[in-house]
Amino acid sequence: MASLDKEKKGAAGASAANSSPLLTPAAWVQIGVLGLLFVLLHSYVLGILYQAGRNDPNWSHIFAIPFISGYMVYRQRERLKRCPTYLDYRGLGVFVFGLVMYGAGIHLNSTMIMGYGMVIELIGLAWFFLGAKVMSSLWLPIAYLGFGVRFTFIYTYISLVLQHVASFAGAVAINVLGIPLGVEADNTGVLLTIYHHGALINPPLNVEEACSGLRSLMALTAIAVAMAFVDRRPWPSRLLIIAAAVPTAVAVNVFRISVTGLSYPFQPELSRGDAHDFIGLLMLLPAMGLLMLVMKLCDRTWEVKPW
Repeated sequence: MASLDKEKKGAAGASAANSSPLLTPAAWVQIGVLGLLFVLLHSYVLGILYQAGRNDPNWSHIFAIPFISGYMVYRQRERLKRCPTYLDYRGLGVFVFGLVMYGAGIHLNSTMIMGYGMVIELIGLAWFFLGAKVMSSLWLPIAYLGFGVRFTFIYTYISLVLQHVASFAGAVAINVLGIPLGVEADNTGVLLTIYHHGALINPPLNVEEACSGLRSLMALTAIAVAMAFVDRRPWPSRLLIIAAAVPTAVAVNVFRISVTGLSYPFQPELSRGDAHDFIGLLMLLPAMGLLMLVMKLCDRTWEVKPW
């Protein structure tokens, strides 16, 4: 009987340990104070990123990034409860590196360097206060915040390449799909010249930077990374899901330009203004559907486990 009582007590103790919170209320207060100081220290770059999300359509997904990151942490809550917390001074080295990077960004007036430095600082702080065990689960959700940083390196080059790809592929698609409508297209650089039964339709369509598909590429890549890591998937599955974001973004943007070109002789107002922007938003629906399809196919091929 005594042995049974000990086993019951041991089981109860183990259950209580497993269900205990990761951090005490006092620790949450400390995190709140530290978080407030962190926000105040980085208010300058946070303000720049906020304005970018409001004013630049290519970066409107910025506001969703913290919520997706939080959801990734929430999905691992049971695993995090089982991890011991302790001070790990290796995290201070990472924090100092991020702080130096942030200072360099201020000196160079680079939002990108400041933003990535801020994310590295956050990784270092979490590592220092929570330890390596917890960081094995938290590093990705924190690093994911990097998708909310507006990068400038080769941004213009990527946009220009996507513009040329969209213009060329859009012209090919219009020439194939436009046969019943008598619509043809030629592309010169980023310009699409539309013909209806041989008659030139003026002005030509300009595949501008906003129509390059970069907005869809950035948003879909962020979504694909979240989809790949929200559950325990093997690396081949994760890489395929993430890689699928690029052709998916290009394909839906080409489809958008094709629809615009085919309708141009009949409804030219669809090529500009709110109607054009609305069509661009609608394209995210088939894009998300294609990513979901890739994920389902990967899940049929490789085993998926919850955290």
